[in-house]
Amino acid sequence: MFYMKSSFFYQLKTPMKTTLLILLSALILMIFTFNKAAAKDSTLLLPLYTPLDNSELIHGTLSSAGSVIVSPILEAWLEEFTKMYPSVDFEMEARGSGSAPNALIDGTALLGAMSRSIHDKEVAAFKRAKHYEPTEIRVSLDALGIIVHPSNPITTISKLQLDAIYSSTRNCKNNTEITAWKTLGWDTPQALEIRFISPVSGGSDFFKEKILCGGEYKTSDYPLIAQDTEMVETISKNKYSLGFASMIAMDNSIKTLTVRKSKQHPSFSPNLLDIANKQYPLTRYLYLYIDKRPGILLPDYISEFIKFIFSRQGQQIALSKGAFPLSPNTIGEQLNKLLF
Repeated sequence: MFYMKSSFFYQLKTPMKTTLLILLSALILMIFTFNKAAAKDSTLLLPLYTPLDNSELIHGTLSSAGSVIVSPILEAWLEEFTKMYPSVDFEMEARGSGSAPNALIDGTALLGAMSRSIHDKEVAAFKRAKHYEPTEIRVSLDALGIIVHPSNPITTISKLQLDAIYSSTRNCKNNTEITAWKTLGWDTPQALEIRFISPVSGGSDFFKEKILCGGEYKTSDYPLIAQDTEMVETISKNKYSLGFASMIAMDNSIKTLTVRKSKQHPSFSPNLLDIANKQYPLTRYLYLYIDKRPGILLPDYISEFIKFIFSRQGQQIALSKGAFPLSPNTIGEQLNKLLF
C-alpha cells in the first residue's frame, strides 16, 4: 500500500504536487500550534513567581556554560530574572553539553547546561575534585526529531532501521546495513544522504544511547554538522538527506518522522502528548547541573533563580523557545533535591 501511495504522488502533475505539499505544511503548522496551545494550558497548573520584596538584597553573578540547545532558554530565563533583580548579573558560554562538567569543576560556571544526562566518568571527575557529586536538575522536556526533506514520502521509521542506518556496530540485532531509501519504502534508486551531528552536541550522545544500543557511529560521508539549527537547514536543502535534531530547532522547512521500536510496534510523534507521556522514543530532559555542597543551602540569587525556572512564567518561557513544560510532579521532585 505504501509503495502505491508513493508512486501515486510521483505520477501527479506538478501543480497538484505543489498543492498537496502546501496542504501538508499547513496541517503540520496547525498541529504544532495546537500542541503549543495545549502545553501553555498545562503551565497554568504551576504557581506564579513573585519577586522578593527586598530585591536589592539579591545580588551576584549567574555564570553558565554548556549546551547550545539549552542556551536560548537559559538566556531568556536569565534576562527575565535580572529584570526582577537588577543587582544580579549573568555570563554565558555555549560550546556544547560536553563543556559543562569541566566548567563546574574549575569554577568558571555555577550552572552547567546539558541536553543529555551527565556521564558517569564526568561525575567521577567532579567527585575527585569536589568530594561530592554535582546536583542534577531537570528543567524542561525536549525530544530529538528524525527529519527529512518535505518532499520525502516516508512518514515513519523504526529504531532498528535507524541503528542499521547510523551504526557501524549494529548492536540492536539488525545485521543488515541500510544505505538506500528503497529499503525504507521510497521507490527511488537514490542512496540515503546520512547527516551526523558533532559529538560535542548532547544530542549525539543521546542518540547513540537510545538508538545505537551502545554501539558506535559509522564514518560520515559528509562534514559533521555543528549545531541543530544547521542540521535543519541542511536537511531542508537536500532532497535525499536524513538527520536528527532537537525539536527546539525545528521549523516548517523540514518534515519529522514518527518513530517506532520495530515494524510490529506502534509509532509515536514528537508532539506534546507523546513527549509528555514519554511514549516518543527520543524524548529527553534538558538539565542544569549545580555545584551544591551537601547540607549547605544555595545562595539566595541561585535558589530564587531556580524557583523562577519552575514557576508558571519560567516554564512558559521554555515553551516559547520550543521546549515542553515539566509536570508539577516532576517540578516538585526537582525542588526537593535542593532543600530550600
